Amino acid sequence: MIYADNNLTVAETLRILFFEMQVKENVVSFQGFKIVLYLCVILCLILIYVKYFKRSRYHIITSQLPTARGFPFLGIAYKLIPMKKFLYILESYFIKFKSWNYFAWIGPQPFLVTVDLDMIKEILTSNRFLDKSTTMYSAIDNAIPKGLITSPGEKWKHNRKLMNSTFTHKTIIKFIPIFKDGAQALVERLNDNVGNGECEVFEIIKRTFLDMAMETTMGVGLYKGNDNHNEMIRGFNYMLKQVANGAIFSTLKVGFLTYTPRYYKTKQLIKDYIETLIEDKRKANDGTIDSKNVNVKSEEVDIRKDADIFINRALNFQDQSLFQHADVLNETQTVIAGSFDTVSTQIYSILIMLAMHPNIQQKLFEETEEIISVENMSIEYEQLKQFSYMDLVIKETLRLMPSIPIIGREAVKDVTFNGINVPKGMQVMIPIFILHRRTDLWGPLAHSFNPDNFLPENNCKRHPCAYIPFSKGSRNCIGWHYAEVVLRVMLLSLIRNFKFTTSFRYEDLIFSDHISLRYVEEPKLQICRRNEFLERIN
Repeated sequence: MIYADNNLTVAETLRILFFEMQVKENVVSFQGFKIVLYLCVILCLILIYVKYFKRSRYHIITSQLPTARGFPFLGIAYKLIPMKKFLYILESYFIKFKSWNYFAWIGPQPFLVTVDLDMIKEILTSNRFLDKSTTMYSAIDNAIPKGLITSPGEKWKHNRKLMNSTFTHKTIIKFIPIFKDGAQALVERLNDNVGNGECEVFEIIKRTFLDMAMETTMGVGLYKGNDNHNEMIRGFNYMLKQVANGAIFSTLKVGFLTYTPRYYKTKQLIKDYIETLIEDKRKANDGTIDSKNVNVKSEEVDIRKDADIFINRALNFQDQSLFQHADVLNETQTVIAGSFDTVSTQIYSILIMLAMHPNIQQKLFEETEEIISVENMSIEYEQLKQFSYMDLVIKETLRLMPSIPIIGREAVKDVTFNGINVPKGMQVMIPIFILHRRTDLWGPLAHSFNPDNFLPENNCKRHPCAYIPFSKGSRNCIGWHYAEVVLRVMLLSLIRNFKFTTSFRYEDLIFSDHISLRYVEEPKLQICRRNEFLERIN
């Protein structure tokens, strides 16, 4: 024993040994702490150097325009949180600088923020800005990797050319029966809320549109008396919320903070569900299973064999080696998520505007009475084209409440235009929401709802980029015509069956950018059956 000569007891010896071990452990811990501290200091110095270098590199560029600098590392990102402030902070700098262009440091990099018409035209129609903003769309790319929304130029060109065949006029006209079935399903669901005072309708609308998006994309009709899509609704809602938060955090290079265990679980849930449908669709097409008895999450569904359904075209592309399996999966998710989220948001916004403007709602109802007779409730495309006032209402809603309020691009090479040097990799942000409210373009009442803004005599005077709800150029929204037709079919059924009212005031609306437009407080609507309303006023 070490301490045997000191006549120590075994217990005392053990206590001394334990004390010495603790001292050594504390010394090691302190040394480890010092190492971590040194590393943190070195990392901070590196970040400061990178920040200084980057600021210096972009100084010549940002000096060309007014610049919102903010704090080191953060820029003005701290002002953009919470999300409900995002659109309004961006707008405040246009007012402050009295310019339609400015640079803004958002996190550790500058953005060119613009609502300048000529610059927007150049950006959206030039191959030099064909790529989406890496920073703004990184969260979407994580959720749906290399889908049509986020894929780089060459891959996008290849997939877009193939997918255009699903969104032709001829194909969309064939979807009108599906749109009518969806409209009827929505009418039946809203009927349950008649007489219940003001109620929340957005979730009902989203559920119906997800069902319809699944049928036009996958050929799977689940909405007829079936409520098992609630899990998918919750999944898509959560995923889109995290993607919106991730877009903000990505500007600070910490987008990974939104990738929670629930995020990955939800992402896998959606992926597995779509994978199952794709597998069943291929088997149904091959005749190895009965398309009338396909089991999807313990549900019996009917899978269409219509060649115009997106999934059938996608599988055909895969058979021709034009698509990889990942393309089939990712583009399917892209089409479903994109169509369901944007169109449901838009129909909800239209109903809010009609509820807040009863005279406009009445005028729209009178137009439907003139075109569609009570004896003949059939809706055909030729009739849809006759609804001129409905067209004005839809366009005005898209002006004030565009489904996608902000879009972003990235310079793929150095370019100079309008006297501004834009280097390769520069992030460009176009806030459509703000563009559509410019008083010099839309008059002193640009923030007011007025369908007459789109009368031919008013519309013909404007710059082609003054109104871009579906973006513009070759990389515009692939589903713009789909949206136009489905909105008309749905709105026609809703306005003929119901009158909508609300106590929520137009001036109290606050908008938020969550990839698609959202309301900080969603207005509740009161629903009255149209025939009962007419009986009361007569």
